[in-house]
Amino acid sequence: MGATTSVDGLVSGLSTSDLISQLMAVESAPKTKIEQKITTQKAVNTALQSVNTKVKAIFTAADALTKATGLDLTKASSTSDAVSATATASAATGSLTFEVKTLAKAHVMTAAYANASAPAVVDPVAGINISIGGGAPVNITVDPTKNTPQGIAEAINAKGINVKAAAVDTGSGIILQLTSTKTGTANSFTVTGLTGTANIAAQGDDASIVVGGGTPGAYTVKSASNSFTGLMAGVTLTVTKPAAEVTVTVAKDNEGIAGKVSAMIDAANGALAEIALKADPKVASSQLKGNSLVRQTASSILGSVAGGQVTEINGVNEYTSFASIGVQVDKAGRLSFDKDKFMTALNADPAGTAKMVQEGLAKNLASVADGVTNSTVGSLTQVLKNGESTITRLNTEITNWDNRLELRQNALKKQFSNLEVALSKMKSQSSWLAGQLSALG
Repeated sequence: MGATTSVDGLVSGLSTSDLISQLMAVESAPKTKIEQKITTQKAVNTALQSVNTKVKAIFTAADALTKATGLDLTKASSTSDAVSATATASAATGSLTFEVKTLAKAHVMTAAYANASAPAVVDPVAGINISIGGGAPVNITVDPTKNTPQGIAEAINAKGINVKAAAVDTGSGIILQLTSTKTGTANSFTVTGLTGTANIAAQGDDASIVVGGGTPGAYTVKSASNSFTGLMAGVTLTVTKPAAEVTVTVAKDNEGIAGKVSAMIDAANGALAEIALKADPKVASSQLKGNSLVRQTASSILGSVAGGQVTEINGVNEYTSFASIGVQVDKAGRLSFDKDKFMTALNADPAGTAKMVQEGLAKNLASVADGVTNSTVGSLTQVLKNGESTITRLNTEITNWDNRLELRQNALKKQFSNLEVALSKMKSQSSWLAGQLSALG
């Protein structure tokens, strides 16, 4: 509805703009109520979306644990500080003993010059040729005005190959140093075209590991870098110095498994806390107080843990409480996780504990969370969609009311304008009549 234009009466003396504003305020009452409904619905939707996000975090954490590989966590350890080892989730358990024979080295070549300004005399046409790993030579030309050790270094670096150069001042002369940017034998290089002799300062070499040294089945594994990925499936080894009798062991990462279960419980408690905050009946600003859906969601989360697990053993159903693996509902209505109790259960019965987590605890929580947040059939998802539809419908009603009120406002302006015209005519007629009567007198 547009702003009321002043049409205050020049004849009637009435403040018609104020009258129209007051009348329009009365006419706008239904629209105001709709706007209040939109504000309320938006606040409810925001609160529901916040709860939805927290419950969805439960599904993410729990669903990952229900997968066949959900608890296939391993951890690699090394007996020597010369070797660090990291394992992927798919790494096979086991151990390997080996010797770190050599480390990977970068190839380095040098050429000596009297001083920084001494001409390095590179043929301006033929230039320098650098061959990496026995490959085709890369030709590099040098600007005749920069035919110095520094100029040559700049020309090599500008070429963008896997060899970098630097002019190093030793105090007694300049050394043009060329270094491979990659380690390993395959990245060694040769240089032709430099004045003087290009000497090898460090031979490019591979890192090597010897497995089964001193036995007929011994073998050597080489790597252009100091990392090895093929010795143990799913394991990366990084060597830092030669070492004998290094043993790397890959074992189940029980600490990591406990961490994933703990994260799932934390996600559940996060959802419970969000529901409590948004649906607290004691807080006037709680947008979801009295909302049966979120209360039921909280009850379902707690019930999925309090219910424990029923397992059929030899045709007989046996009930096992999740408290046996350290997970239960506490007096405050939250979930608690006793890591020490869980670790004890996991070490004593790895398969049984994993089954309780995957087929019981995680499955229960994932089912509850999915039933609430599933993008197609989730109960909370449906309520959110209905809320958005309500807002859309109410906004359409607001648009209709704006059009209706604009027409009403224009009609009122026209009525008051016509009133002023009528009063003006009557005033003119009154003045004429008074003049006629005066003339008769």
